[in-house]
Amino acid sequence: VLSILMRPCVVHVVTKKGKGYSYAEESPDVFHSVGGFDKESGITPKGKKDFSAVFGQTLSDLADEYPDIVAVTAAMESGTGLSYFAEKHKDRLFDVGIAEEHGMTFCAGMAAAGKKPVFAVYSSFLQRCYDQLIHDIAIQKLPVVIGVDRAGLVPGDGMTHQGIYDSAFFMGIPHFEVYTPENYDDLREALAKCVKSDNPCAVRYPKGAEKAVNPAELTRIGDISYADIGDGQPYAAVITYGRVTYNVCKAAMMLADKKIRVIKLHKIKPLALEEIYSLADEFERVLFVEEGIVSGGAGEKTASYFGSMGKRVKVHGIDPEGYFSGNVDELFDTFGFTPEKLCEKILNA
Repeated sequence: VLSILMRPCVVHVVTKKGKGYSYAEESPDVFHSVGGFDKESGITPKGKKDFSAVFGQTLSDLADEYPDIVAVTAAMESGTGLSYFAEKHKDRLFDVGIAEEHGMTFCAGMAAAGKKPVFAVYSSFLQRCYDQLIHDIAIQKLPVVIGVDRAGLVPGDGMTHQGIYDSAFFMGIPHFEVYTPENYDDLREALAKCVKSDNPCAVRYPKGAEKAVNPAELTRIGDISYADIGDGQPYAAVITYGRVTYNVCKAAMMLADKKIRVIKLHKIKPLALEEIYSLADEFERVLFVEEGIVSGGAGEKTASYFGSMGKRVKVHGIDPEGYFSGNVDELFDTFGFTPEKLCEKILNA
């Protein structure tokens, strides 16, 4: 043994997921992250339509039209919704294993060779690729598309799986376009734009299903939508993006005696700051709500621009030192994203 330790050696270790439970051993992808299931039969609930599934279905449909599209996953084919893509375009799906950094550089290489790589990856795992995002993709302006799954607050996985940082770190990476869909239709539109773009792009979407149809009727102007909710004199403008837009609209409706303008951003990079300012200028109070950290985020950048114009913006985001345990509703309550708590934020803006 001592002689072995005195020279270089390689230790090959195999991780056996689900060891001791036959159903998990046979289907480790299904049992990677699972809710309730029948332990005697191993039957798990059928997957519901969610953002990941819509992403995978949409990408597969786009791949029918664009032969250069290839999909990449880091051992998360099922979790990122790429199973349907795998069925239809098996020869165009690449699984690099648990090696997100390699996956990102692999995408850069394929983009440089003329392909349109789409890397579906959880937001929390994307953090491992910060160097590759800058050096291998952004600096070279390579048209890689990143599907940022599990963006925002993530139920059930605690601190390590929260997707609360990517919205901020993308703001400082050059050349990227960052889309922020609220619902499935927004996601389909954003992904179609991404695969047609000559720039590196990211589209960030949460875990779970979309809310019902937004209760507010929004008017679209480019990459911004807005709605005036309530009666009376102009009271506050609320700028937001992603799934929390639904709750912001609900909060505005609870303040029916006040005119609240909800400004929804379909894209946070680049930010259409002049257009956002023109929509919010008539309101004395301006609040920016984002499901990500405040430091370095879209809200802070917007507040800086408004400040240069002599107007104050209050930003409500996520405290990364908070307590990340519970389902989505509990997390929204903890971090102040329920309609009731957003009402308070609007009144105190």
